[in-house]
Amino acid sequence: MASKGEAELEGAKARRDSGRRKKAKEDGDGIRGGGAENKTGGRGSWAWKTKTENAKKVEALREIEQLEQKINNLDREKGIHLYNKRSDFRKLFCSLEEQELKLNSDRKTEKLKLQQQLKKIRGSVTKFQRELRNVKPTPEFVEKLKEMMEMIESVLNDFKEQQKQIYEDLMREEQMLNQEVTALEKRLESWAQAPPITIETKTSKPKPVSSARNVMADLPPEVSAFERFLLQTGGHRGGWDEYDHGTFLRIRNKFKGRATFLDEAATSIPGRNITEVRQHENWYQEYMSMIEKKKDAIQKWKIIKEAQKDEFLTQVALDDDEKKQEEQRKAQLRAHRLEDERREQAEKLNAWKVQKELMKAKEEEKQMEVEMRKAKEHEKQRQRQVRNSRVRLVLPCPGG
Repeated sequence: MASKGEAELEGAKARRDSGRRKKAKEDGDGIRGGGAENKTGGRGSWAWKTKTENAKKVEALREIEQLEQKINNLDREKGIHLYNKRSDFRKLFCSLEEQELKLNSDRKTEKLKLQQQLKKIRGSVTKFQRELRNVKPTPEFVEKLKEMMEMIESVLNDFKEQQKQIYEDLMREEQMLNQEVTALEKRLESWAQAPPITIETKTSKPKPVSSARNVMADLPPEVSAFERFLLQTGGHRGGWDEYDHGTFLRIRNKFKGRATFLDEAATSIPGRNITEVRQHENWYQEYMSMIEKKKDAIQKWKIIKEAQKDEFLTQVALDDDEKKQEEQRKAQLRAHRLEDERREQAEKLNAWKVQKELMKAKEEEKQMEVEMRKAKEHEKQRQRQVRNSRVRLVLPCPGG
């Protein structure tokens, strides 16, 4: 056993030294060769790589900053239009605001959990690196390193798998919401294309309008039951932290779910006894069962919704075809009405112009009469002045 451990240790050292020599050789390619051109070329290549990496970092940071600015602008605009206290639709958006606050809180909680998980993983890796600095040529030490490597690899794989599952769930939810939004947009477009004046008939029946809230309320009961189960039992890890739950799953998979893994898990997970491990196993079995029920229910629900969506779109298309003739008839009526209104307005305008011309002519006639009277008065006054002048010339002056 000792010889085998020493051989493995020597092999690890040899591989490490070989890697270091290979890296040193690659780093020294630019300065070996005995000439200044080779040295200059090596330094130039290194400087170019560094400059390229710095440029990529700057570009990435600039893009992140632009995205954050866009998010802030959108949030500000959303707050102005949706959550403004002076808005007439303030009460309608209260539930939406509460949902957004809840999602923001969940996102912050998830961020803290991710930071804690990464901190634990980083601590495990750091501990492994410290162990490598104090290498001991014993089979126990080699086995200990092997177990630590397997533990770190298992935790990383569990972390990646968990994030992958979360991402896939978000993608499915996004796809479902996009489908609902598309259906609502088509419905709104059909309303916008409808004529402004509609004729109510006794046979017409109001059609239900689908909304995002109705869709969420129409989800299968297995989904709400699963969410309640998570809230009551401490989330997707049953109240355990990432490290303990990941160790539990690794040991459980190692024993392929056999009951004998309980003792191994109780001794391998610090601070957990056999009772807690058994309770966690019962929770995990129920958790997996409810996940399967949720997936089956969502799959059936999606099939039903797709069928309803196809039926809805088909009905909308039929309604559009039936409304085309009615819209054309109404368009013709509106065109005739507009033509009659234009004709009436033209007649009124012509009458007003004629009336205006008559009033202008009368005003001019009055003005001419006034001017003629003034001219006659002026002529009479001039004649009187002439007669008076003649009389003064004929009469003798007194005393003459």
